[in-house]
Amino acid sequence: MLVAAHNARFDTNVMSQSLARYNISEPHYLVIDTLATSKRFEPELPNHKLDTVSDALDVELWHHHNALSDSEACAGILINQEKQFGDEAIKNLIYQI
Repeated sequence: MLVAAHNARFDTNVMSQSLARYNISEPHYLVIDTLATSKRFEPELPNHKLDTVSDALDVELWHHHNALSDSEACAGILINQEKQFGDEAIKNLIYQI
């Protein structure tokens, strides 16, 4: 399983705490963080917030902090970066939990 998120450390921490609360063992999964990819591929940006990165890459973010909108923007960022920098550049930033 691959989890893609912007600032994935926050999301994976929430998921871990939620699973622990219900005594559900945490599965192993892969993570790609568009915060990290944007810092690698767009270092010239003034910051790497989701809305800033979305604007810079012309990716729609129709309602910031809405889970669906943020997820779609994250996917759009990764697709844009993959087209621009290639699969291997993205794969090098994936890590396992």
